[in-house]
Amino acid sequence: MLPEVNLSMSSFYPNPHAPSCPWYQAAETFGAPNLKWCEETLCTWISEPANAWSNIAYILVALYFIYRYRNHNSRILKALPVMNLLMGLFSFAYHASNFYISQIFDFVGMYLEILLLIAINFTRLGWIVEKNLIKFTLSGTLILTLFLHLLYLNDLNFQFLILVLALLMIGSEIILMRTPLRAPKMKHFFAGVGLSVFAISFSIIDHKRIYCDPTNHFIQGHALWHIAAAIMFIFLFKHYEQIFNEKGIAPPDSSS
Repeated sequence: MLPEVNLSMSSFYPNPHAPSCPWYQAAETFGAPNLKWCEETLCTWISEPANAWSNIAYILVALYFIYRYRNHNSRILKALPVMNLLMGLFSFAYHASNFYISQIFDFVGMYLEILLLIAINFTRLGWIVEKNLIKFTLSGTLILTLFLHLLYLNDLNFQFLILVLALLMIGSEIILMRTPLRAPKMKHFFAGVGLSVFAISFSIIDHKRIYCDPTNHFIQGHALWHIAAAIMFIFLFKHYEQIFNEKGIAPPDSSS
Protein backbone atom coordinates (compact mmCIF):
# COMPACT_ATOMS: atom_id res chain seq x y z
CA MET A 1 0.00 0.00 0.00
CA LEU A 2 1.33 3.43 -0.92
CA PRO A 3 1.80 5.90 1.97
CA GLU A 4 -0.75 8.66 2.21
CA VAL A 5 0.52 11.91 0.75
CA ASN A 6 -0.57 15.18 2.33
CA LEU A 7 -0.82 17.76 -0.44
CA SER A 8 -1.63 20.61 1.94
CA MET A 9 1.06 23.27 2.33
CA SER A 10 -0.87 25.27 4.95
CA SER A 11 1.08 24.16 8.01
CA PHE A 12 2.71 27.58 8.47
CA TYR A 13 -0.13 29.73 7.22
CA PRO A 14 -3.77 29.78 8.36
CA ASN A 15 -6.45 29.23 5.74
CA PRO A 16 -8.18 32.63 5.30
CA HIS A 17 -11.39 30.97 4.07
CA ALA A 18 -14.12 29.33 6.14
CA PRO A 19 -14.82 25.64 5.34
CA SER A 20 -18.04 26.36 3.46
CA CYS A 21 -16.50 29.05 1.23
CA PRO A 22 -15.59 28.74 -2.47
CA TRP A 23 -11.80 28.92 -2.12
CA TYR A 24 -11.40 26.97 1.14
CA GLN A 25 -10.44 23.66 -0.46
CA ALA A 26 -7.97 25.32 -2.84
CA ALA A 27 -6.17 26.88 0.12
CA GLU A 28 -6.24 23.57 1.99
CA THR A 29 -4.81 21.63 -0.95
CA PHE A 30 -2.38 24.10 -2.47
CA GLY A 31 -1.57 26.28 0.52
CA ALA A 32 -2.70 29.54 2.04
CA PRO A 33 -0.94 32.80 1.15
CA ASN A 34 1.96 33.79 3.38
CA LEU A 35 0.51 37.23 4.12
CA LYS A 36 -2.94 38.58 4.95
CA TRP A 37 -3.77 42.13 3.96
CA CYS A 38 -6.12 44.23 6.07
CA GLU A 39 -9.29 43.57 4.06
CA GLU A 40 -11.36 40.77 5.55
CA THR A 41 -11.85 37.65 3.46
CA LEU A 42 -15.44 37.31 2.34
CA CYS A 43 -17.14 33.99 1.69
CA THR A 44 -17.63 34.78 -2.01
CA TRP A 45 -15.83 34.10 -5.30
CA ILE A 46 -14.30 37.62 -5.06
CA SER A 47 -13.00 37.21 -1.52
CA GLU A 48 -11.23 40.62 -1.28
CA PRO A 49 -13.34 43.01 -3.40
CA ALA A 50 -11.36 46.23 -2.87
CA ASN A 51 -7.98 44.58 -3.39
CA ALA A 52 -9.25 42.62 -6.39
CA TRP A 53 -11.21 45.24 -8.34
CA SER A 54 -8.53 47.92 -7.87
CA ASN A 55 -6.44 45.93 -10.35
CA ILE A 56 -8.65 47.34 -13.09
CA ALA A 57 -6.28 50.32 -12.91
CA TYR A 58 -3.41 48.15 -14.17
CA ILE A 59 -5.60 46.65 -16.86
CA LEU A 60 -6.83 50.01 -18.17
CA VAL A 61 -3.28 51.41 -18.29
CA ALA A 62 -2.10 48.27 -20.08
CA LEU A 63 -4.89 48.35 -22.67
CA TYR A 64 -4.23 52.02 -23.43
CA PHE A 65 -0.53 51.42 -24.06
CA ILE A 66 -1.15 48.22 -26.02
CA TYR A 67 -3.28 50.37 -28.32
CA ARG A 68 -0.74 53.22 -28.30
CA TYR A 69 2.14 50.93 -29.29
CA ARG A 70 0.18 48.73 -31.72
CA ASN A 71 2.05 50.09 -34.76
CA HIS A 72 5.44 50.59 -33.10
CA ASN A 73 8.35 48.74 -34.70
CA SER A 74 9.80 47.57 -31.36
CA ARG A 75 8.49 44.23 -30.09
CA ILE A 76 10.09 44.96 -26.72
CA LEU A 77 8.16 48.19 -26.25
CA LYS A 78 5.00 46.37 -27.31
CA ALA A 79 5.73 43.70 -24.68
CA LEU A 80 5.84 46.18 -21.77
CA PRO A 81 2.07 46.85 -21.54
CA VAL A 82 1.32 43.17 -22.22
CA MET A 83 3.33 42.31 -19.08
CA ASN A 84 1.37 45.02 -17.27
CA LEU A 85 -1.88 43.44 -18.40
CA LEU A 86 -0.75 40.03 -17.10
CA MET A 87 0.26 41.63 -13.81
CA GLY A 88 -3.20 43.16 -13.38
CA LEU A 89 -5.01 39.94 -14.30
CA PHE A 90 -2.83 37.77 -12.04
CA SER A 91 -3.18 40.19 -9.14
CA PHE A 92 -6.95 40.26 -9.59
CA ALA A 93 -7.04 36.45 -9.56
CA TYR A 94 -4.92 36.33 -6.41
CA HIS A 95 -7.01 38.78 -4.40
CA ALA A 96 -10.21 37.15 -5.62
CA SER A 97 -9.12 33.64 -4.60
CA ASN A 98 -6.55 34.29 -1.85
CA PHE A 99 -4.56 31.04 -1.89
CA TYR A 100 -0.90 30.20 -2.51
CA ILE A 101 -0.92 29.15 -6.17
CA SER A 102 -2.72 32.33 -7.19
CA GLN A 103 -0.23 34.26 -5.04
CA ILE A 104 2.60 32.69 -7.05
CA PHE A 105 1.02 33.98 -10.26
CA ASP A 106 0.67 37.42 -8.65
CA PHE A 107 4.45 37.44 -8.17
CA VAL A 108 5.08 36.02 -11.64
CA GLY A 109 3.22 39.01 -13.09
CA MET A 110 5.38 41.43 -11.11
CA TYR A 111 8.57 39.55 -11.99
CA LEU A 112 7.82 39.67 -15.71
CA GLU A 113 7.16 43.42 -15.66
CA ILE A 114 10.11 44.51 -13.52
CA LEU A 115 12.61 42.05 -15.01
CA LEU A 116 11.74 43.28 -18.50
CA LEU A 117 12.54 46.84 -17.41
CA ILE A 118 15.79 45.64 -15.83
CA ALA A 119 16.65 43.72 -19.01
CA ILE A 120 16.09 46.86 -21.09
CA ASN A 121 18.48 48.78 -18.84
CA PHE A 122 21.06 45.98 -18.91
CA THR A 123 20.85 45.99 -22.72
CA ARG A 124 21.37 49.76 -22.78
CA LEU A 125 24.45 49.24 -20.60
CA GLY A 126 25.76 46.50 -22.88
CA TRP A 127 25.58 43.85 -20.11
CA ILE A 128 23.28 41.61 -22.16
CA VAL A 129 22.62 41.59 -25.90
CA GLU A 130 19.23 42.63 -27.15
CA LYS A 131 18.41 39.22 -28.67
CA ASN A 132 18.67 37.68 -25.16
CA LEU A 133 16.42 40.25 -23.50
CA ILE A 134 13.26 38.12 -23.41
CA LYS A 135 15.28 35.02 -22.44
CA PHE A 136 16.74 36.99 -19.51
CA THR A 137 13.25 38.04 -18.41
CA LEU A 138 11.73 34.56 -18.60
CA SER A 139 14.66 32.72 -17.02
CA GLY A 140 14.86 35.30 -14.24
CA THR A 141 11.14 34.86 -13.58
CA LEU A 142 11.56 31.08 -13.35
CA ILE A 143 14.53 31.31 -10.96
CA LEU A 144 12.81 33.83 -8.70
CA THR A 145 9.61 31.77 -8.64
CA LEU A 146 11.54 28.68 -7.51
CA PHE A 147 13.31 30.78 -4.87
CA LEU A 148 9.95 32.16 -3.71
CA HIS A 149 8.66 28.61 -3.24
CA LEU A 150 11.74 27.67 -1.21
CA LEU A 151 11.16 30.64 1.07
CA TYR A 152 7.46 29.78 1.38
CA LEU A 153 8.19 26.20 2.42
CA ASN A 154 10.52 27.47 5.14
CA ASP A 155 8.08 30.08 6.48
CA LEU A 156 10.24 32.98 5.28
CA ASN A 157 8.94 36.26 3.90
CA PHE A 158 9.38 36.72 0.15
CA GLN A 159 7.73 40.10 -0.39
CA PHE A 160 11.19 41.70 -0.19
CA LEU A 161 12.06 40.21 -3.60
CA ILE A 162 9.94 42.84 -5.35
CA LEU A 163 11.74 45.63 -3.49
CA VAL A 164 15.13 44.17 -4.49
CA LEU A 165 14.07 44.08 -8.14
CA ALA A 166 12.72 47.63 -8.00
CA LEU A 167 16.00 48.87 -6.50
CA LEU A 168 17.94 47.02 -9.19
CA MET A 169 15.86 48.69 -11.90
CA ILE A 170 16.31 52.13 -10.33
CA GLY A 171 20.01 51.51 -9.69
CA SER A 172 20.68 50.50 -13.30
CA GLU A 173 18.92 53.66 -14.49
CA ILE A 174 21.07 55.76 -12.15
CA ILE A 175 24.19 54.15 -13.64
CA LEU A 176 22.87 55.03 -17.10
CA MET A 177 22.45 58.65 -16.01
CA ARG A 178 26.24 58.87 -15.70
CA THR A 179 26.81 57.69 -19.27
CA PRO A 180 26.03 59.01 -22.76
CA LEU A 181 23.32 56.33 -22.92
CA ARG A 182 21.00 58.17 -20.56
CA ALA A 183 17.49 58.99 -21.68
CA PRO A 184 17.05 62.43 -23.29
CA LYS A 185 14.63 63.49 -20.55
CA MET A 186 14.44 61.96 -17.08
CA LYS A 187 11.32 63.71 -15.77
CA HIS A 188 9.03 60.74 -16.40
CA PHE A 189 11.43 58.36 -14.69
CA PHE A 190 11.73 60.52 -11.57
CA ALA A 191 7.95 60.99 -11.49
CA GLY A 192 7.57 57.21 -11.64
CA VAL A 193 10.06 56.66 -8.82
CA GLY A 194 8.30 59.27 -6.70
CA LEU A 195 4.97 57.59 -7.30
CA SER A 196 6.45 54.18 -6.42
CA VAL A 197 7.46 55.52 -2.99
CA PHE A 198 4.01 57.03 -2.60
CA ALA A 199 2.38 53.74 -3.66
CA ILE A 200 4.39 51.46 -1.41
CA SER A 201 3.59 53.65 1.59
CA PHE A 202 -0.09 52.69 1.21
CA SER A 203 0.83 49.02 1.17
CA ILE A 204 3.00 49.40 4.30
CA ILE A 205 0.20 51.24 6.12
CA ASP A 206 -2.11 48.35 5.21
CA HIS A 207 0.31 45.55 6.11
CA LYS A 208 1.37 47.09 9.43
CA ARG A 209 -2.28 47.88 10.25
CA ILE A 210 -1.39 51.54 10.85
CA TYR A 211 -4.77 52.24 9.35
CA CYS A 212 -7.01 49.24 8.88
CA ASP A 213 -10.74 48.86 8.42
CA PRO A 214 -11.26 45.22 7.39
CA THR A 215 -14.95 45.78 6.60
CA ASN A 216 -14.32 48.51 4.02
CA HIS A 217 -14.63 46.74 0.68
CA PHE A 218 -14.51 49.93 -1.37
CA ILE A 219 -10.99 51.14 -0.60
CA GLN A 220 -8.02 49.64 1.25
CA GLY A 221 -4.38 50.62 1.63
CA HIS A 222 -3.30 47.78 -0.61
CA ALA A 223 -5.96 48.74 -3.16
CA LEU A 224 -4.52 52.26 -3.20
CA TRP A 225 -1.13 50.68 -3.85
CA HIS A 226 -2.57 49.09 -7.00
CA ILE A 227 -4.00 52.39 -8.24
CA ALA A 228 -0.89 54.46 -7.48
CA ALA A 229 1.40 51.81 -8.98
CA ALA A 230 -0.72 51.73 -12.16
CA ILE A 231 -0.25 55.49 -12.51
CA MET A 232 3.47 54.98 -11.87
CA PHE A 233 3.68 52.67 -14.88
CA ILE A 234 2.22 55.40 -17.10
CA PHE A 235 5.31 57.49 -16.38
CA LEU A 236 7.70 54.56 -16.72
CA PHE A 237 6.22 53.59 -20.08
CA LYS A 238 6.58 57.16 -21.32
CA HIS A 239 10.20 57.19 -20.09
CA TYR A 240 11.10 54.05 -22.03
CA GLU A 241 9.00 55.09 -25.01
CA GLN A 242 11.27 58.06 -25.70
CA ILE A 243 14.32 55.75 -25.65
CA PHE A 244 12.83 53.39 -28.22
CA ASN A 245 11.58 56.30 -30.32
CA GLU A 246 14.87 58.22 -30.40
CA LYS A 247 17.80 55.79 -30.36
CA GLY A 248 16.78 52.30 -29.36
CA ILE A 249 18.25 50.37 -26.46
CA ALA A 250 21.47 48.85 -27.87
CA PRO A 251 24.71 50.71 -26.94
CA PRO A 252 26.09 52.79 -29.84
CA ASP A 253 29.12 50.49 -30.28
CA SER A 254 27.07 47.29 -30.11
CA SER A 255 27.44 44.96 -33.04
CA SER A 256 24.41 42.88 -32.07
